[in-house]
Amino acid sequence: MWVLGICSSHNGAVALLRDGRVQVAIQAERLSRRKREMTPVLKPNAVVQDCIRYCLDYCGIGISDLDAVATSTPWKEVGLDLDVLFEGMGAGNTARIRSVTVPHHLSHAEYAIHYADTDNALVLVIDGSGTSENTRSALTIKEEEDRPLKFVQPDQKETISAYTYDGVALRLIYRSAFSKTPGVGADNHQQSIGRLWEWASMYTFGDDSEAGKVMGLAGFGDAKVHRDLRIMSLDGEGRLDLRFDKLYENFRTPWDRRGDVMDNRHYADLAAHVQDCTNNVLLDLCTLLHARSGMRDMCYAGGVALNGLANEHVIRAGVFEHVFQNGSCEDNGTAIGAVCTAVTKSATGAAAMCGCGGVKSSQW
Repeated sequence: MWVLGICSSHNGAVALLRDGRVQVAIQAERLSRRKREMTPVLKPNAVVQDCIRYCLDYCGIGISDLDAVATSTPWKEVGLDLDVLFEGMGAGNTARIRSVTVPHHLSHAEYAIHYADTDNALVLVIDGSGTSENTRSALTIKEEEDRPLKFVQPDQKETISAYTYDGVALRLIYRSAFSKTPGVGADNHQQSIGRLWEWASMYTFGDDSEAGKVMGLAGFGDAKVHRDLRIMSLDGEGRLDLRFDKLYENFRTPWDRRGDVMDNRHYADLAAHVQDCTNNVLLDLCTLLHARSGMRDMCYAGGVALNGLANEHVIRAGVFEHVFQNGSCEDNGTAIGAVCTAVTKSATGAAAMCGCGGVKSSQW
C-alpha cells in the first residue's frame, strides 16, 4: 500500500510510505533552492509537483499506484482536489485514491514518535500556530483525547498541544488555542510562544523568520535588564500568559537596518529576556505535563522545538528520563507525520487503514 504525505506549509515537504515504512521524503527547499519554500496543496505550485515526482521516481511508481494522499497544514485549508493537485502529471482517474486530512499538531506528534525509541512518552508540540479550532471538525482524522486540559477559543489556532503515547495511540491531554487583547496594537497576537519569537525576530532583524539569529544574539545580552517585565509566564492552571502589550509599551525602536545590530545592547538584552522567559515557561509547562501524565520520556516537535537553549534547559532539569527530538521537528516533518497518521487511523480515529498497526521506524 502506497500513501503520499504532503506538508502544505511555509516549510513544505513530501513523503512516501509503503506498507508502514517511510521510503523517501524530500523538503521542498532542497529542490527549489529557496529557503522555507511553501507547498500549498489547494493551489499547488510547480515545487509541490516537483516534490511529488521526486518521491514517485525514487520508488519507481506512478500516481496510479497510490492508494491515498495525506495532507497536513497550519493554514485554513480544508479538503483536497486530487485532480488539481496532479494536474498535468498524467494522473488519469484519481477517484480510487483516498484523500486524508490530518490535524497539524497531530502530524507533528506522529513524526516525533516515529523515530523515538520509547513507548512511554509525553509528546509536546509547540509552534507559531497550527490547525484552526473551527475547521477541526472538517478534517478526516479525529484526535483521541484523555480528559485534556484545554484553553481554547473556537476562532483560534492550536499553539501548544501535548499527548500521551503508550506505544499504541496518541491521546490529547493539553491544548492552548486562544488569544487575548490587553493592549492597543496587540489585537492579532495569539498566546503563542512561536509568535513571540516572530515578533522578536521582526523587531530585532526586520524579518519574522530570523528566530535563530535572535537565539544567537541572546548570548550577548543580559536577561536581568528586563527581569521585572515578565512578558511571559504560565499561571497555576497551566494557561499561558503572554503580554504583548508590555512589548509594545517597552520596546519602541525596532532595528531600521542601519548599522550593525550587535552595536546596540538594546537588541541583545531583549533577545536575552525572550530566551530567558522561554526557558522558564517551557520548564514550567514540562513540569506540569509530567505531573499530569506520569510519562517517563518526552518527545518534542514544532518550530519552537528548534530552540536548543530552551531544550537544554529542560534536559538539565531532569524532568524526564529521556528527551527525543528528530531532525525535522519543524513543519517539514509533518509530511512524514501525516502519512503515518493516515495508515494508523481511520476517519473515526481508531481503526487501522491498512492493517499495519502503529507505524514505527527501526532506525533509532
